[in-house]
Formats: sequence, C-alpha cells, structure tokens
Amino acid sequence: MRQRVWSLTIALCAVLCVALGANAGLASAKGFPVVVAQYTVAGEGGDVDIHYNVIIHQEERQVIREGRVTSYYVPAELEIYPRGGKSSVMQGVYGFAHSNVTGAWRGMFIEKNEKGVYDFDFDDAHLVPVEQASRTGVCFKTGPNETARTLVKKFGARKYNSIAYVGSAAYVLNVLYALDKGNKVPPMVDEGTLR
Repeated sequence: MRQRVWSLTIALCAVLCVALGANAGLASAKGFPVVVAQYTVAGEGGDVDIHYNVIIHQEERQVIREGRVTSYYVPAELEIYPRGGKSSVMQGVYGFAHSNVTGAWRGMFIEKNEKGVYDFDFDDAHLVPVEQASRTGVCFKTGPNETARTLVKKFGARKYNSIAYVGSAAYVLNVLYALDKGNKVPPMVDEGTLR
C-alpha cells in the first residue's frame, strides 16, 4: 500500500511538473512588455519635439470589482525621447476606476517608489481637471477617447506638461478593458506627430 501511494505521488508530481512547465512556457511567451502606443508631441516656441512610447506589463494587471466600481491596475513605463536630448524612462503603475452605473472613468499614474506602495484614491477630493494634472499621483477624468491626440487638439501640444501620462492613459485603458472583456490586445496605436 505504501509503495502504491509513493508511486501515485511520483506520478502526480510528474504530471504537475509537466503542467507547470507548459504554463511557465505560456506565461513567458505572454510575459513580454507590450508597447500600446507611441506618439511625438511637436515642440512649440523653441521647445524640442518629444517622442513617447507607452509600455505596459499586461501579465501583471489586476482587476478588482467592488460594488458599482471596477478598478484596473497595471505596471507601466513611459519612454521619453526629447529630440537631441537625453532619453529617460518613467516607471510606475496606472490605475483606473470605472463606474458601472454612469460609465465614467477616472485615472491615475503613480511613479515607482522604493516602498512599492501605490495609494490610488479616485474620490472627488483628489480629482483635478485634466489640464491641471501636471504631476503623478493625482486623479483625473479620462476615457477611451481621451487620447494624447484628443488632448492636444483641446489644449495644444504644450499648454500643460502632463501630456505624457494623462494623454497616454486612454491607450492603456483601452488595452486593459479589452483584456477584461476577453478580447485580444488591440494593435499598437501610432499617432505620429501631434501639433
């Protein structure tokens, strides 16, 4: 009896190892960062053009459903390339809250910090107009159509300096929403140069 249990245990371990290996292969295939959008904001008044790549780590996304709100979170990077200048990478986490009643969206981008603590608060007290969302960690209204192109048309390319993470939020949101609905990752959006 003891030998049979031992054989069954070995067989079960072998099956688990094969299954985990297959899943690890799938996870690693899906585990690459995804570029969801790229665009260049044209310089005005002597400013240089700045190119942005919006990258997410879709395999690390989280979806939380609480009452009438669905929240989405995903680690992301914004690669920033000023023409003729030094490139930089802004790392952090995007968070979104979607009202299942009104359909309204709110977004936030919080830069990576040493503690790894990301305090997303989508309440009205932390909500600022899009054109005033000039730093990370503030809540702003967003939506699937509030892309960098739309915001540049509304406010101008350099009227405010949050085009990087506020303007890129819609591209991230569209990917997270598609994945939540069981759809494939939408193709990368190339907006070209925005003026």
